[in-house]
Amino acid sequence: MPYQHYGEIGDVWKHLPLCEIIKELSPKVYIESNSAYPYYRLRSSVRRKYGVYYFLENAARNPVLSQTKYYEAASKNILEKIYLGSPGLALTLLGEDVDYTFCDIDGEALKEIKNYSDSIITSAQITLYNGDSIEYLLEHMANLPSQSLLFLDPYLVLEKNQTGHSFFDLFQAALKHKIPVALWYGYNTRCEQKLLHETFSDTFGNGSGVALAEINLANIGEDKILMNPGVPGCGLLMGNFEPRIITIVNKLCIQIKNLYANSVYNNHSGKLQITMRYF
Repeated sequence: MPYQHYGEIGDVWKHLPLCEIIKELSPKVYIESNSAYPYYRLRSSVRRKYGVYYFLENAARNPVLSQTKYYEAASKNILEKIYLGSPGLALTLLGEDVDYTFCDIDGEALKEIKNYSDSIITSAQITLYNGDSIEYLLEHMANLPSQSLLFLDPYLVLEKNQTGHSFFDLFQAALKHKIPVALWYGYNTRCEQKLLHETFSDTFGNGSGVALAEINLANIGEDKILMNPGVPGCGLLMGNFEPRIITIVNKLCIQIKNLYANSVYNNHSGKLQITMRYF
């Protein structure tokens, strides 16, 4: 089934920092583990009103967020009722002279990526992999140049595949090979968030250069979902980035918190909390 959560709050705190990372890093090789579709026909919903629609309406008056590449792309495409997914954003921002690899278990999504690429780029080196991206990328990790950007987007970061590997293992492999890597993940409760933080803390020593930036509902449940605007909480785990890029992402995280201070979702406060940590 095609990805149903496009334009929701999880996508806002996925594509907003991703676009700025792409702009600042300008990678020569760009890889995605869970690409989904390059764009979606934007239809209004309660969750998207809290997500991309709320963001665009309010970010227009924010001197920081209104200057981001995500705002630029989303505000332009919303006029045509289109929402760009991460493949569409990457192809638009990076253009030609970049080697792309897009992975997904949905073969139709990969076909759409190729069609979209052909429509905006005259020539691009694109590899499409239909299958388990964990094993595929682990196999090819050692051959990636340092000018790469690896974007992992699994939601369940610790879930293992049939060979016992997880996307968190993939993140650690990228760290070992000095590949800049961003891992987006979701969580539903504070208990799940705590488990993730404990795992990260146990894995990375002080001075590892790994950082995270998270947003979650201020009233997220302790051990059960109380309210779900698409995802109650989500974060970006970053490794092998220059400190200035981490600083940019953290500033965006603060701005998102401020932007949603007076937001409402389903007649309840949509206020956000943020967490920023270094390991």
